[in-house]
This record gives sequence, C-alpha cells and structure tokens, in this order.
Amino acid sequence: MRYVIGLVFVFVSSCSFANVFFKVEHQTQPTAYLFGTMHMICNADVRVPNSVIDAFADSEQLVVEIDLTDHEQQRFLQQNVAQHPANYLEKHLSNEQQQRLKTIIEDQLGYRYQQIKSLRPIFINALFLQHFLNCQQDPLLLDELFIQQAQVTKKPIVGLETVAMQLALFDRIPLQEQVQALYDMAVEPSQSREDLQQLQAIYLEDNSEKLFQVMRSQDDFDTFEQPFLSQRNKNWMMDLPELIAAKSTFIAVGAGHLSGTDGLLSLLRQQGYDITPIPLEFIPQQ
Repeated sequence: MRYVIGLVFVFVSSCSFANVFFKVEHQTQPTAYLFGTMHMICNADVRVPNSVIDAFADSEQLVVEIDLTDHEQQRFLQQNVAQHPANYLEKHLSNEQQQRLKTIIEDQLGYRYQQIKSLRPIFINALFLQHFLNCQQDPLLLDELFIQQAQVTKKPIVGLETVAMQLALFDRIPLQEQVQALYDMAVEPSQSREDLQQLQAIYLEDNSEKLFQVMRSQDDFDTFEQPFLSQRNKNWMMDLPELIAAKSTFIAVGAGHLSGTDGLLSLLRQQGYDITPIPLEFIPQQ
C-alpha cells in the first residue's frame, strides 16, 4: 500500500517534458505559468528558483488546488478533521496493534496517542511523512508559500476545488484499507522513508520523467490514478481556460497533475495553448 506516499504527499508523476515549470500561452490571452509542486519539502534543501518567483510576481492572480485563505474552507476543514466513528482504530486494529501504534506515535512523532487517534488516517499519515523527511527545520509547503505571498501582495487567490471534494476522494477508499496503510507505514517505515526521500531528490533534479517511474512502481497506484489525478484534471479544465483568459495567472498544483493523456499539459494543448517548458535549477539554501 505504498500508494499512500503519492496520495498524501505529492501526487507527482511524469509529464511529456522532463520539467515541472511551464509557460502557457494563447494568441488572444495573457501569459500563464504552470508550476508542478511537491506539497512538502525540506526548507533547507531548496530555494525556489528566481524564474518561478519572477513569474509569480508578474502574474495578476494565483490559482491553487484549494484556497485555504477562504474562511468557509477553513471552517469545513476544522469541522471534518476527525474520522467517524472516532474509535475507528479500535474497530480495525487488534489491541496489540493499537498498543504498538500508540508507542510509535508517542515515541517517534511526539504526539499523545489520545490527542490524535480520532483524526482521519490521511492526517495521521501526513504526520508520519513529515517525520520521515527528517528536515532540520519545519518543512517548506510550496503551495502555502505562494498563498502567503499572494496575501502579502494582495494578489487574488482562486481554488480549483474545495476541502469537501478532496476529503470525499479519500472517503472512497475503504476505511479498513486506510487503517492498514497507516499501520504498515508506522511499523515498517523504511520503504516509505526511502520512497519519500527519493522523490524529493528527483524533484529537485527537475526530472519529472524519473518521478513518473518511481510513482508508478508504488502498490495499487494505477487504481487511484483515475479518481485522484485524471478526473480532477478534467474537472479543473472546466474552469481553468476562463480563469487564465481573464488575467495573467500563476498556477501551482501537485506535479502529478501535469502528466499523461489526461494531464493538464495535454488538456491545455488540446484547447489550443502553447506549452513551453522552463528548466529549473533548485539551489540549496545558503
């Protein structure tokens, strides 16, 4: 169940170019930029390239997966952070398994088990993934970085979907399967840690083709590619053309959304947009 790495953390895979940053142009519309992000990365390992910063600064609006500056989205997330039923771990794990998970969470993550055991599995998984990154300081959330900068500069922010839509995707995965994936990650962390650190290293090489091979190797990933990537891309394309036609736009979404026949790059080209890859060099923080 290694697909959890992709679903929780990055959604990274390949695109038709070995890059993660693109200029999107149309004869009659303002220039747009599409940046494929990793949703979490060690801050000390990377400085966002100047070409990305400049493109963002020149854009009139920011488009992201979810606009968490929206109070309604914040409220919904706070109200739905817990899994129902709250004792779901007790229902799906033996007493021995619960005790083992409790020990790992308290000893390794530093959280009281009673404090977080009712959270949705996706959120507990995220705590483990942050731990596996082993960052010297808090990880850098690339999407959040652009959102914060947009707030500072009073740049409009547009979300392509809602918190409810994303949580509904995870609710499609049987709860027993989510719990098993969480437990496996906790008790056998070496593979998840290796996958995660490998993904970060490849991303920083600006090599989306190689990322694709790593992501596709994860268990059951094909099963979840359609609902988590392809269908969402098609839904987003119902709004994106109108958004980028209105004003110059910087789009920041998980890099996996760029890829394949139903990837954003392909769907944009089908609608007459010219796509130009912009090579990046991720320079470590000094």
